[in-house]
Amino acid sequence: MKDNVAIWSLSIEGQFYIVAPLVVIPLAIAARKTRWVGVVLVAALVPLVLNSARVYDKKGWFDVYIRTDTRISSLVIGVLGAFIWLNFRNTLPRVLGFMSLAAVAATGVIVAKGRADGPFIWKGGMALFDLACLVVILSLAFACCPLVRILELRPLKWLGEISYGLYLWQLPVVWLVNRHGLSLDWRFRLVFIPFVVVAMSAVTYKYFERPLMRSGFARKLRGQGASSRPVESTRAG
Repeated sequence: MKDNVAIWSLSIEGQFYIVAPLVVIPLAIAARKTRWVGVVLVAALVPLVLNSARVYDKKGWFDVYIRTDTRISSLVIGVLGAFIWLNFRNTLPRVLGFMSLAAVAATGVIVAKGRADGPFIWKGGMALFDLACLVVILSLAFACCPLVRILELRPLKWLGEISYGLYLWQLPVVWLVNRHGLSLDWRFRLVFIPFVVVAMSAVTYKYFERPLMRSGFARKLRGQGASSRPVESTRAG
């Protein structure tokens, strides 16, 4: 089970996309004022985080890592971000710029110090990380992040384009090297693994993802006619 590839998360996302409209839309209608839905979403995070801590104590880190009921909080935070985007466009940009710097620092500390098998991540640390990421994303969406010039550099934009490939290829490459390449010098592996992951991601983006995004099927999903001009990638070339 622990040797599964990274696409395990698609099952959680699929379940969420089926269930979320059945919950969020009636909630918004019942609340009448959409802003109350944001309050409900924030309140819902508390039992979700407590449930993750309970599962961690009872089952261990791997169960809490892959279960829908323990990872759904990340997607709830994403929904919260959508409500913030729709309802607070005129007020938040003033404070988001400063908050984004603290959020970037927080994500860096959590990544550096947190462990997937440790209690901090599953007893609130993951929720803090997700909230910090949400602050950064909103600050970029509102164009008030002081780091936007750095993130707009061409190499970083290119890495963003192939990022899903990075997510998919990282585990297979690491596992293959750990299984067949442990005799290699650790410094070579430190360079070799990222190089292979980036190379494979670039290849799959160019020959699979990009053609698929330009296909007639993708245009139909976007609501465009078959004769519509395909959406070009923002990356030159």
